Order: sequence, then structure tokens, then C-alpha cells
Amino acid sequence: MSRYKTTGAEYGQGFFLEVNLAEQLLPGTFDWTVNQIVENNIDCGKFDILYKNDQEGRPAINPRALLKLVLYGYSRGILSSRKLENLARTNITAKALTGDISTDHATIAAFVSGHSEEMKEIFTEVLLVCNELELIKGDMFALDGCRLPSNASKEWSGTHENLEKKQKRFEKQVGRLMEKHQNNDLTHTDDEKDRLQGAIERFEKKAAYIKDFLKTAETRLGVSGKEVQSNVTDNESAKIKELTGKEKPLADTLLLADTNYFSEDNLKIAQEQGVKVLIPDPHFRTREEGFKNRKGHVKEEDKKFTVQEFTYNEKDDTYICPCGKVLPYQGVVKLNRNTGKVYRMKQGGCTDCPLLNI
Repeated sequence: MSRYKTTGAEYGQGFFLEVNLAEQLLPGTFDWTVNQIVENNIDCGKFDILYKNDQEGRPAINPRALLKLVLYGYSRGILSSRKLENLARTNITAKALTGDISTDHATIAAFVSGHSEEMKEIFTEVLLVCNELELIKGDMFALDGCRLPSNASKEWSGTHENLEKKQKRFEKQVGRLMEKHQNNDLTHTDDEKDRLQGAIERFEKKAAYIKDFLKTAETRLGVSGKEVQSNVTDNESAKIKELTGKEKPLADTLLLADTNYFSEDNLKIAQEQGVKVLIPDPHFRTREEGFKNRKGHVKEEDKKFTVQEFTYNEKDDTYICPCGKVLPYQGVVKLNRNTGKVYRMKQGGCTDCPLLNI
């Protein structure tokens, strides 16, 4: 059996690493910009007056470090003081932002709950600048499907009213993030292991489902005879598994279904159980007069030839097209969950057909 080099790190073993924290914040990135704004452009004097330790008492945690930690955590969807504490201890970017200052979750929670209005104002100012620089992307600061405004820089050339409206949207989202953070602190449960186990189970279930689909599902072919995309839910979601009423089979009932259920298998099930069904085929809108003014309806001048206009030669098992050319048998194909024979002219055989422009 082959042997490979191992360091133990891949099995979760910790290791020491020489790091220069200043080099972890790359110029032009969101993290670097947050650090620059909070350190150089934000007045944190409103926090300084709250501390009475000029002459005596223990040194306090720098509020700038806490501001950057919480803001960075929010950008990654971390809305819990305990998780922020872990982030400050294990994440190299968080260490760079805080200067590797250790803090506990109680300190973080007290800071957020005690200075919510001040933090909301500062965070809004920081996010407006980052948004103007197009540094807020994807799901950053998203909460329950609600994202921050888009970072289209053209909005910054608008009126004061537009900018004020955008600022209010930022303030509202920041407020929701902080409220969610404080609620998480009040209802904290150690659910990391449960979340990890749930993610593993969902992954394994999905992987097994796709593997089974690839083994059992039939290849879907398009009108050209080439394979078309399949959906792993098609085979089951559009299948009629059972046709029964509360007390007896639906023998005297007309069962209606949409086009998604139109297939040979479903029609056979209904026939075997003696149930009347009405299921429109996928192309019924192209033929019905009631849909002639709707998108997708085939106009009279756009209609193609029907099967009745082709002549079948039983001896050779071929069809003769309206132009007189022979369409040989190509095999059986399953198209849109329906099986049928395919008769097709060889490639390029219809390029000179005089009926193409009729």
C-alpha cells in the first residue's frame, strides 16, 4: 500500500506559525479599509469618557479593537459574542484587526448592548465608505435573506435625498444585525456540533441522491437526438405513485393534472386502475385557439408539417417526407418522459429542400 507524507495538521492538530499581523491586511480590501477608517477617521472620544481609569484601575480593551472585531464578524455572518470571542482567538484577520488583544464574550456582549446607538452610527459611516469603494459584495452583512444595498457607485452622484435614503437603509440593516446579535447572546446554546452534523447529513443525503440518479435515470434526449440537461427531481416529482380516494379508487372521477404529469408511465397507471385522467401535453398551447394571442402559440403560417403528411413505408420501415425524401429508422428515444421511434434524414440532407421557406 502506498505511503504519503503527513504532518498531522490535516487531522486537526494545531501548530505554531510565524505571522506578521500588519501584513495580513492587504491594501484595498474590505478588512484593510475598515481598519483605516476606524483607526484614522472615526472619533471614538464618546467611548473614552466612559472609562475612569486614567490614574488607577486595569487598562480597558480599546473600543476601536472591539468595533473592528464586531464589524468584521458581522460581515462574515457571525452574530454571537461567544463566536466573536472564538473568532478573535482563532482567525488571523481578526487578530490583525484587534492587534491580537484577547477578550471574552462577556466584554463583547456588554460593549454591544451598552453602546448600540454609538456603534450603529459608526458602522453606518464605515459601510457607506466601503460600499462606495465597491468592497461589499455577495452575502456580506446579509440577514434572513435581506442584503445591504448594491454598491453601484453611480448612486453617489445622486441627490442628497438619494444618499440619505441609502444611509437609512444601512442604519436599518445594521440595527437588525445588532438586535440579532443581542438576542443570540440571550438565547445562547452550544449548537456548533449540531450544525456541523446537520451539514454533513445534508451533504451525504444529497450526494447519495445524485449517485442513485446517475445509476437509475434514463438519458433525456432532445429533438436533435442529443442529450439534454436533466433535473434530479424530475423522475420522482412528476410521477403519479398512487390513484385512490378516501374509501375506493377514483373510478367515477375525472382526474385533472398539469403538463408536468404528462407521460406514458402516468397514462398507463391511470389506464390500469380504470381512472379517467385529463392531462394536457406540453405543446397544447401551440394548437388551441384560446391561446392564439399568447406568447408561444404557433401561428398558422409558422406551423410545421404533421405526421399525417408523411407517408409510411411498412416494408422498409421508413417515412417519405412531403418533399419525397426517405427518412430511415434511427431507433427508440425517450423525449420528455415519452418513448417513441425516431425517423430522421441524415445531417445536411434537407439543406436544399424547396419547402424550407414555405
